[in-house]
Order: sequence, then structure tokens, then C-alpha cells
Amino acid sequence: AQSLVPLARSWNFPPPLELSANARAAGWQNKGYDKYQRAYILRNVSATPESPVPAPVVPPAASPVPLRSVEFTLQATAQSPLHNVCVVLENFEWKWATGTFHIFVNDVPFTAAQIGVIRDISENTTILFLPLRGTKGTVVKILDSK
Repeated sequence: AQSLVPLARSWNFPPPLELSANARAAGWQNKGYDKYQRAYILRNVSATPESPVPAPVVPPAASPVPLRSVEFTLQATAQSPLHNVCVVLENFEWKWATGTFHIFVNDVPFTAAQIGVIRDISENTTILFLPLRGTKGTVVKILDSK
């Protein structure tokens, strides 16, 4: 039963997710944590429904985050731990064929993620499952290498 405590805490008291300034400038919006999905919801508002590729947005000078990328920090603590994180990226499609996207956790390549895409008539949604555990702030970057 003790091993279930971090899982229960992560669901009942999820760590706050903070989008980077560059991600916000590139058109990402944090819609919060959905307890029913047990997932963080991020929306790409810079893309149009006709094309899931973000519209051209001029990034801040010397922006290290490309426009088709998103960076956020999960502010985990002992009271709000990370335990198997799910992130829903609305209006964003992971490009399987090109393989140009890479995930980094605390600046280390992360290959344990599971990724799914929901294609809809109006927009595409990517779902990321990140098997992460911890009680410290964690920076997640999803970068487009193109």
C-alpha cells in the first residue's frame, strides 16, 4: 500500500506545469490538469484547423526553442510528486514518418516515452506518456530538429 501513495498523490495533487516563455510566445497554452484524463492539457493555438503545422510566428530574439516545439517544467515536490506523466498536445501532430521530434528530460535525451496520435476531421492531437517519477522540478522539451 505504501508504494501507491506517490501515485495517489500525483493524481490528487498533480505538480504544477509551467510553460516556458518561448513556448507561450510560440502559441502554446496551458489548459491545466484534467483529473478525469489524469493528464496535462496543452493547446497549440498558433496552428489553424486546416493545418496542424503552426502558423509562422516570430520568436523572441535568440530563442532556443524552435516554433514547432514545446518546453515546460513540472514543479514536483514530495506532496505533489511525478508519477507516470501524461500530456495531451491539442492541435499538434507528432510526425512519425520524418522522425524529426526529440524529447529531452532535464536536457537528457528521453527515449522511454510512448506516443499516440488522434486524427480528427478538425485537428490532430498527440498524447505523450512519460514514465517519470520524482519529487524535484523536471524540465521537458519536445524539440523539432528541422
